[in-house]
Amino acid sequence: MSVRVTVDRNWQKHIQANLHELLDKLGEDITEDAKRLAPVESGKLRDSISYEVEDRTVHVYSDVDYSPFVEAGTSVMNPQPYLKPALYKNRES
Repeated sequence: MSVRVTVDRNWQKHIQANLHELLDKLGEDITEDAKRLAPVESGKLRDSISYEVEDRTVHVYSDVDYSPFVEAGTSVMNPQPYLKPALYKNRES
């Protein structure tokens, strides 16, 4: 029995293209879950949650100045995590 293997000289480009698609889908999923989990008073925090894919990294973030305090809490406010749970929910994806 013989096996024939053909090597695609553009294999790195194919992997990179598929990787970007997978990271984009992961970013969408985490962002959707974070928006669902975010506490809502005015909706500003929830609406600010977004993501970017840069190289081989997904950045999920909120650009409102109080978002870290909601996630982690303060000395006068209990934490209301929304980013970490969204990340952990999707870590097996």
